[in-house]
Amino acid sequence: MSVSESLQSLAWWFDRQKRVLPWRDRPTVYRVWISEIMLQQTQVATVVPYFERFLGRFPSVEALAEAPESEVLRLWAGLGYYSRARNLKRAAEAIVAEGRFPHDRAGWLELPGIGEYTAGAILSIALDQPEAILDGNVERVLSRVFRVERDALFKATLWKRSRSWVRAGARAGIRPGVLNQALMELGATLCARGRPRCEACPLARVCRARKAGRQAEYPSPKKPKAWILVREELHCVLDRRGRVLLRERRPGEWRAGLWDFLEARPPRGAVSLGLLESRHVVTRHKVSRLTHVWRVDRALKARSGTRWISLEEPEVALGSAARKVLRRVRDMFRP
Repeated sequence: MSVSESLQSLAWWFDRQKRVLPWRDRPTVYRVWISEIMLQQTQVATVVPYFERFLGRFPSVEALAEAPESEVLRLWAGLGYYSRARNLKRAAEAIVAEGRFPHDRAGWLELPGIGEYTAGAILSIALDQPEAILDGNVERVLSRVFRVERDALFKATLWKRSRSWVRAGARAGIRPGVLNQALMELGATLCARGRPRCEACPLARVCRARKAGRQAEYPSPKKPKAWILVREELHCVLDRRGRVLLRERRPGEWRAGLWDFLEARPPRGAVSLGLLESRHVVTRHKVSRLTHVWRVDRALKARSGTRWISLEEPEVALGSAARKVLRRVRDMFRP
């Protein structure tokens, strides 16, 4: 089977089997850009509702550029990796100031939060330019098809293969956006981690790892993460009106711009309701939290950087760790 025949088979498979995803409907530059940033290290099922809410609130790059960062973080809250949201906001401002979206890879790479993969994805999917991509899914497909070992040239070799395929596909009449999405879809579904479903794969006939019976061995595992252990002790203060006192994390702090419980114990007179223990994983951090829960008869005066928020509908940007604890607080200690 020739390269062009293999790529045609992949494109036909994608046309028949692709998942229905909101960013594939009207793949404008703006929609593709937002989706690709959200999908970085985040599963599709998690991203879908966030994407729809985010686009509902910020339907254009102008709306995103004009919005307060606190509002952007609030809509992002729960997705994690909050630098992505801040970079989106900064990039939107730069795009509006320029008066147009970048039209080539070099232009996209100048924007905050844009790397080689994201630039290639936007240009190929939204603009049908023959630009290569390489995310985890594509890496897995190509490493198996070509039996690429994880060595010092691993990434460079896969980028070369990706560029070669997207250009060969364009010569064969396959739109770059179709080919790149097909590669990502294949890696996310049939060619997933563990035991791939080779019997249904459109590239099975040309896959060198399958021919050797070693497809599950590619790509070889990365070195294990070096985890950073973090222990936090915080104070959740409630009042009789169903509110919780939160503070905004300051610039320079970890998770700056998000709202969280207090670090200081409340003044005398607060009644202890109990202690909650929780564990969370944030990028390379394993976080162990102890949250003291208190109730005060009269609301404390909110100091600078703090605010009384509705316990039922906290309209601020809360990280996933605080959200999980707050749900338990609502269930156990609501007035």
